[in-house]
Amino acid sequence: MALLFFEGFNVKNTDNTPYLDPRYWTIEEETPAITYYPESEYVTTHPDNGAIEYGTYRSLVISGYRLDTIPAQYPVPIQLSGVSGLDSDQIYISFRVANLGHSHTYGLSYPYTTKFLTLCSGNKELLSFDVVKTTGLSIQGGTWTPSNQGLGISVKQTGSNNSMTQIGLFDFRVQGLPKYSIYNFSSSSNDFMPTMIEYYYVTNQGYDSHNKRFLHIELFVNTAEQKVRMKIDGFDVLNRATRAPYGPTASGSKPFGSFDNIKFYHKGIIGTAYTNSNIDYGNLIIDDLAICNNSGEIPNTWMGPNTRIIHLNSIANPSNTGLTDWEGNAGSNTSRLDTNDGDTSYISSQTTGQIYSQRMRFTQINDITDYFGPSDNIGGLRMFNSVRKTFLDSDFVNVYSSGEGLDYSQNGTLDGSDPAKYYEIGDTYQIDHTNYFIRNSFVLKNPITNLPWDTGVFFTQLEGENAGIVKTSGYFGVKKL
Repeated sequence: MALLFFEGFNVKNTDNTPYLDPRYWTIEEETPAITYYPESEYVTTHPDNGAIEYGTYRSLVISGYRLDTIPAQYPVPIQLSGVSGLDSDQIYISFRVANLGHSHTYGLSYPYTTKFLTLCSGNKELLSFDVVKTTGLSIQGGTWTPSNQGLGISVKQTGSNNSMTQIGLFDFRVQGLPKYSIYNFSSSSNDFMPTMIEYYYVTNQGYDSHNKRFLHIELFVNTAEQKVRMKIDGFDVLNRATRAPYGPTASGSKPFGSFDNIKFYHKGIIGTAYTNSNIDYGNLIIDDLAICNNSGEIPNTWMGPNTRIIHLNSIANPSNTGLTDWEGNAGSNTSRLDTNDGDTSYISSQTTGQIYSQRMRFTQINDITDYFGPSDNIGGLRMFNSVRKTFLDSDFVNVYSSGEGLDYSQNGTLDGSDPAKYYEIGDTYQIDHTNYFIRNSFVLKNPITNLPWDTGVFFTQLEGENAGIVKTSGYFGVKKL
């Protein structure tokens, strides 16, 4: 399967912190280091307000570490591991990032290098992607202010004795990106910052520091040929570490090795002036992370700047449909099961084989129908369940049905008692906690067609007085085992 992993950071715990599946995500706590926990940022802007430069609903905010303490604080990475296929010979890493920046004043020597992302084998960094200040004329056109200065990513490869050798310098001064500026914030010394500070960051247009501009960054790492390429919002970024004429490829001097984890680092900040409510340079914001390799069905190449992971919440169905959110299949039946709200709404069963199912319906959102278009492919689905036991341990699994052949004879409701018409999808989980906890399953293919989900089949837009409602093509549910 080409799609290896995706994460939209769209689900939160009951305490409003982001849910990061512990099977894949860990936060390292090294010494000397501060302990920090990322928080979710809610982003509700729609494409008509700027689909390019804003996030999709929620994002992962990674708070910064202080550069101006004695001793200086160190970056604490968030590590993604346990992803099957990460060691493929060709991988594509796609994500959106805002507030990417570099402090030129403090970013001159270790540990003040602005670490951003590393591809590792265990704790050994094999490839490192660091944010740097770029100087000299732009090699990809455009007029930049300040002149001859900008922002970029330095790609380094581990050499002998674990030393790092630069193999690429991807300059972000790329002509043609809409609503795109690289801004140099300079501050004279004051009570908050005792030294002159230079800071480079990306904004959507002009020099308004409130306008955090998301970049869609894609990395292509070809371990078989020891090559790295990078795109920003679909544009190739040239490697200026080579001689003119510049190309888009950075080539390693020796084999990269086999990756088994990715580390994302937060940013170095200086003093309170970098964390006030008006100019917040300290937070690094990541959204819409997806990873694929070159095998199987699409996506198995560059995923493109429209790649998004959208959080779909069910809504109460229009009254004239005669259906409730969770359609009666005996036992407990409650609508609005789209929030992690404890016992306010839930379904439960003591019957082995019991299925609760729903043809999910969603409010019309521009991100699906306007910006992305109904013909774009869905690479995968992710089913989240917030569950607890009330007495004995139990097992459950998610299910899916096309809806064909199901019995609607009971007052127009769905009879989910026939398990043969449902396919089990995702992982099987045991419920062994009396408190609620989240379990999620990746479902990368439609179990009926054995092909990736496709929006032309998966989403149907209702018409007439139901216009503005989108429904799924089949019934999703849960089954007690």
